[in-house]
Order: sequence, then C-alpha cells, then structure tokens
Amino acid sequence: GAREGDVAVLEAAVDTLRRALDVRTRERAPLAWARTQHDLGRALALLAEREGGTARLDDAAAAYRQALTVRTRDRVPAAWAATQNALGGVLTTLAQRRNDLQLLAAAYDTLRVALTVALARGAPAEVAMTRSNYANVLTVISEHQPGTQLLSDAVGMYRDALAVRTREGAPLEWATTQNNLGLALAAIAVREGGTARLVEAVDAFRHALEVRTPATAPLDWAATQSNLGSALTELGLRQGSTTRLRQAVEAQRLALTVRTRERLPLSWAATQNNLGLALAALGAREHDHARLAEALAAYRRALEVMRAAGAPAYVARIERNIEHLPRPRHAPGGARAGGEAPAGVPGTAPRAAA
Repeated sequence: GAREGDVAVLEAAVDTLRRALDVRTRERAPLAWARTQHDLGRALALLAEREGGTARLDDAAAAYRQALTVRTRDRVPAAWAATQNALGGVLTTLAQRRNDLQLLAAAYDTLRVALTVALARGAPAEVAMTRSNYANVLTVISEHQPGTQLLSDAVGMYRDALAVRTREGAPLEWATTQNNLGLALAAIAVREGGTARLVEAVDAFRHALEVRTPATAPLDWAATQSNLGSALTELGLRQGSTTRLRQAVEAQRLALTVRTRERLPLSWAATQNNLGLALAALGAREHDHARLAEALAAYRRALEVMRAAGAPAYVARIERNIEHLPRPRHAPGGARAGGEAPAGVPGTAPRAAA
C-alpha cells in the first residue's frame, strides 16, 4: 500500500520500519540499515502527502540523511542516487510548505549534485528520474522569481525525461512526469497570457489520466483531475468557452469523490476552492445565481478547513476569491467592482519521481 495506502496503513509501516531498525543496526548490517532508513523516509514522505504539515517531512529528511551516511556516492552509487533524489524531493516540499528559501536552496543543491552524478554515470533511468526531480525544484523556485526562464527549463527537463520514461516502459513514472509537465506549462501560461500553453497543459494532464485511474491510483488520479480542472477553468475564461468551464466543474467534482474531507482534509479544501473558481466563472458567464451560490458555498467549506489547519496563505487566497466573487449583471446590488484575478489553490505540488 505504499503508493495509495491510507494513513493507518502508512503509520503501521512506519512503526514496523522503526522496530526493524532496532534489529538491523548500522553496526551489524550497515547496508540493510541504510535501506530501512530509506524506506522509512519514503513512508514518512507519503504520510506527509496525505496529512499536510511538516513534521513528517522533517522526519523523512532525517531518515534519508541517515541512509546517506552509509549509502555513499563511492560505495553504492545507484543507491546513493535514489536516496539523494528522495531527499531533494522532500526538501522541495518542505520549502514550499514553509515558504523557506534556505530550504529551497538546499533542495536545489541536493538535486543539482544528483543530476551531475547521474549525467556522468550515464544511466538513462537514473538521469530521467533526476531530471524530473530537478525540474520540480525549478518549478517551485520559479514561484519566487519573475519571468518564465526557470519554468521553460523545467518543461525541457520533463520532456527529456519523457523520452526515457515511456508509457510502455514506466507507466506510473510517465504519468507523474506528464502531471508535473502540465503544472509547469500552466504556470507559464499564467505569466505569458494566451492559450497555447494551457492547451498543452490540458493535454499533459489528460495523458496522465490515461494511466492514473480511480482503480489503480485513486489519489494520484484525483490530484490530476483537480489540476486538469484548474487548467480548464483558466482556458475557459480566456477562450470564453462555457464548455471548458463545465468540464472544469466536472473535473473538480470527480476529484472530490476521492479527496474527501475525512480522508484528505487539506486536499479536499484546496479542491473545494478550485471548484469554487470554476463555478464562479461559469455562473458569471451564464448569469446563473445558483452557480454563484454554489461557488460561495464551496469557498466557505474550503475556508473553514484552511483556517482550522492554520494555513494563512491559503486563507488569504480564498478570502480574496470570496471578495471578488462575480455576480450576474442583473443580480441585486449590481455588478461587483473589478479587482485582481481570483487566486487558485494548487491541486498538488510537483511530485518527486522515485
């Protein structure tokens, strides 16, 4: 259950791995101990995806760093590369959740070293994995810098990785890379305007959904559905397309069939916000009071959970969306004054390749 396991299953795995470390000590079996530390880091990182917060990520980073004390670049280069990549992915997520530029720099340095070594070793699968993770950190760094150069670099790296991570040879990794490619393309579209990049993003998300299905990978499927919905919302706004906006609403509602409040409260709240954006755009276009009321209800549901979770950045975004909720021209009280664009809450951060 590592990829799609529920919290209880992952917590049991963490407990089992920690008990195993009492037996597989570094002194008795150093390589087995390091492998267990790596597996512990992976389980903790997966828990962090489902729970939010940073405590699990801190523990995951500590476990990976312990593994690297034995899994050295000279002794076991392939194992070193796997753990170095995993550590870089955890540091990227930690930096994003804490808005910590120092952590982001550490993630960048970790993955840059991994990429340099991978290119020197020339192992195609290792190079593809590292390119994908390096592209992830570039995408996050781009949130703190103007322009699109870093995002364009990330897009190039994802596409290079896809030349190796084919759907036939590595379907899950291919789908993850397609999803992350879509996120980078959508981010470029936000800065550049136009629709070409958004169309590419929609295509990338739909490619990912060819592999990420509700039966085989429900959590990943839901994340990509929400990402697709957000891209379709923006594309519908730019194209003036009611069809695109209806597709966006459908995609967010599909995501919510898996991203429930009980199972994944933060993801549920993020998707509720994104559903609100799609409903607001559709309601404004169709002059539909009912759609706008649904949008407001979705925003309020998201706001309740984000406030309880102590997520001030997300709370501010959702409050801004409520403030700028459009109204039909014939709505009582007249049209709401224009303001800055509604703010989406990302469906998912780029996922590290494993």
